[in-house]
Amino acid sequence: MVRKLFLFVAILTVTVTVTVYGYTDWQRVGPGGGGNIVDVICHPTDPDIVWVETDLTGIFKSTDGGKNFRRISGPIERKEVFFEWMRGLDHELVYDLSDPDIMYWAMDGGIYTTPGLYKSTDGGESWFKLLGSPNLSPASIVVDYNGVIYGIKHRNMYVSFDKGETWITKPDVPTYYNGNDYSWRRNHRIFIYLTRGNKIVIGDRREGTGIFVSDNQGDSWNNLLKGEEILDVACSPVTPGFIMAFEQDGRIFRSENSGENFEVVEQIEHSYYHWGNWPTHWGGIAINKCDNVMAVGRTSLGVSSDGGLNFQVYMEEDCTWNPGDYIFPNRGTNRNLFKCNKLAASSASGTWFFVDGVVVKKSVDNGASWTGVCNGIDILCVYSPPVVEKNNPNIIHVGAGDNGHYYTKDSGQTWSTSEDDMGSIEAIAQDPNNSLVMYKMYGRYSKKCVIAKSIDGGLNWDIISDIPASFDRSELDSTFYNGWCGRMSVDPTNSNRVYACHRATDGLYMSEDAGKTFKRVIELFHPWQLEVTNKGTVFICTWDSKGLYRSIDYGKSFVQINNGKVHDFAIHPEDENIIYVNAGSFDNAWASANFVNPYEKGRDHGKGEKGKLFKTVDGGESWNLLGAYDGFALFIEPNYPDVMLMSTREGGNGIMRSMDAGETWTSIHNNHNNYHPRGFVYGGVPGRVYTWNHNLERIDDIHIEKLQKKATR
Repeated sequence: MVRKLFLFVAILTVTVTVTVYGYTDWQRVGPGGGGNIVDVICHPTDPDIVWVETDLTGIFKSTDGGKNFRRISGPIERKEVFFEWMRGLDHELVYDLSDPDIMYWAMDGGIYTTPGLYKSTDGGESWFKLLGSPNLSPASIVVDYNGVIYGIKHRNMYVSFDKGETWITKPDVPTYYNGNDYSWRRNHRIFIYLTRGNKIVIGDRREGTGIFVSDNQGDSWNNLLKGEEILDVACSPVTPGFIMAFEQDGRIFRSENSGENFEVVEQIEHSYYHWGNWPTHWGGIAINKCDNVMAVGRTSLGVSSDGGLNFQVYMEEDCTWNPGDYIFPNRGTNRNLFKCNKLAASSASGTWFFVDGVVVKKSVDNGASWTGVCNGIDILCVYSPPVVEKNNPNIIHVGAGDNGHYYTKDSGQTWSTSEDDMGSIEAIAQDPNNSLVMYKMYGRYSKKCVIAKSIDGGLNWDIISDIPASFDRSELDSTFYNGWCGRMSVDPTNSNRVYACHRATDGLYMSEDAGKTFKRVIELFHPWQLEVTNKGTVFICTWDSKGLYRSIDYGKSFVQINNGKVHDFAIHPEDENIIYVNAGSFDNAWASANFVNPYEKGRDHGKGEKGKLFKTVDGGESWNLLGAYDGFALFIEPNYPDVMLMSTREGGNGIMRSMDAGETWTSIHNNHNNYHPRGFVYGGVPGRVYTWNHNLERIDDIHIEKLQKKATR
């Protein structure tokens, strides 16, 4: 039976100190975070500079021709206080053709900010928002050879003649828009290019629409290639009027007069491919500074060295593929080699790049061979807590979202996977009494969460059972995001007792036979954080903020010990009556949003007050208010329980630390790339903590004063 206890709050006056100490240094650990790689851009004069854009965490830049990348958009994430992530699509990151050090990024912000246009004057190293710029995401933008910016969103076209300071609106462009912003983002179709003569070329990848060309800065348009479904266009960077176009059936069109006349010069094998509807692999076409042309189809590639008149065609089996530093071993063959959602030619060299969502592919021999170049790009997405092995903290396991299970044996320097193919991991857990026994849960795209078990430390796995999911998860369904994150835990007092849940289940499930069968032990809507203490006590809260529940009889019954809107909690490692909860941060986030995702519309988020931090010392009978920090994830250092960490959503403090059991807090965010981690995990060494939200980052000295004090005793 569930018993409800009401909150009794003693309000305390709290002074928040926001001081950043220099000794705290976060370091990125292994793969994680970028999501799908949606765009690749080559510098027009420097062959060593390449940018790629991802759909979750922004922009990565290489200054050595793609050998190594580094993230250059982290400061924007911290500055803008994003709720979940930064979203990106192809054709939303461009440089000024008159000055490539000037770049523009039509970036979709988090919920705290209206999407806007960002500008860089140093090749993307630093960014600032152009105040008053139009909403250009999801959109397509381009800058001509005179520095004029053109941006298209849906049917709206905006132009700036003064590098983004002021904007004018042009007549509606003749492109397709289905009226659904969310669907439009996930199935983005519009592209835009500039010819050497500054004519604008646009298309929407829709059957029968062809392409449109304007020679008067968007005041009027000529429809070309009517009746064709053009997936991509290339404009010569050196020859005015030279345009190539790629049709969905693989035909390659060529024009020498800005599209007034086209002829078919080649046809390669192609049918554009949907991988879970996102990203869509359209294929691509590009022209380099020598007017050499390349077109990438679904299973073949064509390359021309005479201005697109004649092509050499390669099939997948004709090309060699070296995955390079790419970490997916199952993609080490030619399988899906030409799966492409953006192709780019380096105008400063003979190098070609294309991306297929999860890897950057590079060729220096006109397509005869390809190498994966991804070092430094955060590819994986860590949505559920990683597992740090108790007896060997160098071994870490992560459930990498829809890319499967990954592990490291050297604290993140190198990573391996146990997956034969990329699978969607909702959660992963390890038996605290036997590190060789592990569990993982698949389930994002199915009606059941499949449970797998390993008895050799995660090297090999067997499917042993499943738990039901209550929703079909479609990208067009408002329940889709309910199925991203999950939790699993093994009871330290009984290794046969395994708990599992995720946001599309209808409660918490428990197994008493080491995962062979599961039964529901409490019905909850969107269960979220799950913790099982060393005494076997079970704590759980829900995504929809319906309180905090506790079971002291191994899941046989639960008591609601906090009926507030609990979004995260932490249990004292030595006294289970001492509990901290962060409540209301999601309400504040969505209530104060300028942009609300469709799956959050219609939900009542109250007045939008800052989320509050509460503490109880009597197991939930009464609660004290420690402050309104708008906090989310909480962590207590097990060796020094008065040392705590908290991620915050608002106010610019990021990750904060308390040295006095939550009474006062100081920002230690510093160089951390993610503004608000989903959680913290003890790193197996006093002072070491991992954060997780898309990627892993680590700090080794969260309580350096405590350690120094202890050493002097």
